[in-house]
Amino acid sequence: MNNKFFYELKKRKPQLEHILRANPYENLNNIDGLLDEETFREIFLCKNDESFNRTIMELKDKVFSSWEANEIILVYGYSGAGKTTLIRHFLNENRDSIHYKYIDFHKSDINHIDGHSSTEPAITQMLRRQYLKEAHSSRILAIETAKIYYDKIEFTDDFRSVLSEHNNNNINNDILKYATFKDIFLLYMLLLFLDDEQYKKSSNKYLLVFDNLDAVDIEFVTPNFLDKFASAFEAVADMSQKSFLSNPRFTARYRFVFTLREGNFALVSEHFADRLQQSIESLPLPLRLSPILYKKIFMKRLNIIRENKIYSSDQNEIDYVMSILDVWSQDAIFNKIIVNLFNRDYRKIVTALLKTAKKIKNVDWELWQISMADRNVHVYGYTGILIRGMIDYWIEPFSEHYFSIQQDIDINDYGYMQPLRMVLNMVLNLSQENTMYNEQRQECNKDTTLYQLIIYLKDIYPCKTILYTVARLFLYHNHWVQLLSVYGIPIKTEDSIYNEILSKYPMEVKAIDECNINEKENVELVKYLKSIKLKITPAGIVYLRHIHTHYEFYSALSKNEHPLFIVGELAIKNLKKEIQKAERDNISDKIENELLEMQNMIDTVYTLVKAHLNITIKFYKNHFEKRKKMTINQYLKSKYTYKPVGKTTSSMGYMHISRVISSHIDYLDKYRQYLLKELNQMEIEIKTREAIQIHVNMALVSNIEKYTELLLRLPDERMKQWYNKFMEKIRKIKNSEYTDIKTEIKM
Repeated sequence: MNNKFFYELKKRKPQLEHILRANPYENLNNIDGLLDEETFREIFLCKNDESFNRTIMELKDKVFSSWEANEIILVYGYSGAGKTTLIRHFLNENRDSIHYKYIDFHKSDINHIDGHSSTEPAITQMLRRQYLKEAHSSRILAIETAKIYYDKIEFTDDFRSVLSEHNNNNINNDILKYATFKDIFLLYMLLLFLDDEQYKKSSNKYLLVFDNLDAVDIEFVTPNFLDKFASAFEAVADMSQKSFLSNPRFTARYRFVFTLREGNFALVSEHFADRLQQSIESLPLPLRLSPILYKKIFMKRLNIIRENKIYSSDQNEIDYVMSILDVWSQDAIFNKIIVNLFNRDYRKIVTALLKTAKKIKNVDWELWQISMADRNVHVYGYTGILIRGMIDYWIEPFSEHYFSIQQDIDINDYGYMQPLRMVLNMVLNLSQENTMYNEQRQECNKDTTLYQLIIYLKDIYPCKTILYTVARLFLYHNHWVQLLSVYGIPIKTEDSIYNEILSKYPMEVKAIDECNINEKENVELVKYLKSIKLKITPAGIVYLRHIHTHYEFYSALSKNEHPLFIVGELAIKNLKKEIQKAERDNISDKIENELLEMQNMIDTVYTLVKAHLNITIKFYKNHFEKRKKMTINQYLKSKYTYKPVGKTTSSMGYMHISRVISSHIDYLDKYRQYLLKELNQMEIEIKTREAIQIHVNMALVSNIEKYTELLLRLPDERMKQWYNKFMEKIRKIKNSEYTDIKTEIKM
């Protein structure tokens, strides 16, 4: 079978991305229908992964535990994390020991994270086929039984009208034409209960799997679905208690599994507790697949492509791109940062990596020749190039919001702190209270409320700015992933939260616009704001910890076209070419030209950092020192600062800009070490090489020293210690007249 599959695969000449994203469960990714489930499991599935097998066993334990408990198993996780693959593999592995019915509610080709789909729900399609085919007695009986149990089952009025006019000889499209999702769900439950063929053997038990349930045309995180499910489940369970048709109890026969694109079980559990009858309980199963699994999947597919020689044309280009992907996939940053930066959406991870690799190739023929696969670029360079690629994947629409500033604010006088970062940072700090942090998964298990967020930030930003920012952090899923999960309110546009609140509480418009909200005077509004839950996603945590302070993030904001290490690599190659041409007399001029380009790039980033420093200090003095009367130590201990993730929130935090400065110093020094090492390997006269090294060392140390001096402008006393430690190393290099190329400038 493998040979036949690869033969057909070669004939179709799919794009590299199609193989890396191959999945039999999605029309866009099943290689034009070539990849079926059996082939996928045999060739592509990483069945030996510990976290995958552990999750399978957890699911098995829950499925086969006491059926009398009437528990609904909830498998939840972020979009693209592997829920469908896990469920389908589980069903296949246990097909001999359990009967099951599987319905995938997500039939559209677009990932509708907001819970809406333009296609007819899969359950409606199934019922249309079941009820409208040959008039089977049990299906007619389901309709008749529905008429008998009007009061108990609660169909919608329009559908009740259709039922009242229905007779056994007229089963047609009118049955479902006026049915809402609530009606459809009730009919499905009745069909299960009344299907004589399935009930001939009373010992049979059935697993009902509703995959991607939140993709139907209702919003899962509102009470609507749970009300409908509870009504249908209790109605049919009540029938079975009365021994209708002498059948066994419905609740003892069927067990439900819901898979949901839902990252926060706390909210799901809360809704179940509030909305379902006491006889129905939820049984959570969070998708806890290790980030290392996604790395294994990626590397396995690269090996499949290479070993089976799928490509016959453009082999050089494929080899080049794959050599880059090989290097990146084997680096620890892949599972530590990249996987979580995309909320473990494997499809988006692949797309971003390929786009980055191809961009490097397409920049310039010289850059196409960079020997990254030989690991000549410093390991810090790999990280920087990869992170810059990930940033370029989403930076354009993101930067529009990043630089959006209230029109009535003069930042040069008033100062400024970026709302996107402040809101995300505050949610992280509020979420870290009395909870455990998972380092590998970059995840906090606790959420906070919109009310808490407003209370902490209402003296900093207008309420409207806070609400718009929360919506934006969620809506980044449109072109990247959400940095913030928001539960309990629909979000379609940036003004959705603001408008929804005003529509519910029009008399509170003044309190909202002036951020003058308190629990005594705005009781119902406060209650509603507390019902809206916020949780920072793994992508949000990685963004705050590793991306937002990174040199390449600021370089991208500064519109520098290429990562710094790529420019450095090209400069080294150009110098080596000049040496090979025996044009060594002009080597000093060449060095000046190469250094000038690098210096211009570094200067643009430094200018932006310095500007951010200026407005941050002014903002701190105006808001925290003058208005809030906070000392610097009170401010650093407050939730307004960045606290190292996993540490107690009462510990001393850091101003964001101090993290930026230290991060850039570290990056520039690693770049300096890389260049000096490469220059040291040049086959030229020792005096010439030493002169070049001194020149480069002097230029980069000078840049690092400029950054170091910025630390002294910060009110945090600890920055003086940082400054002294950095300057100790800088002075040592200076005292050597820049011949010292081994000393690292670090704390």
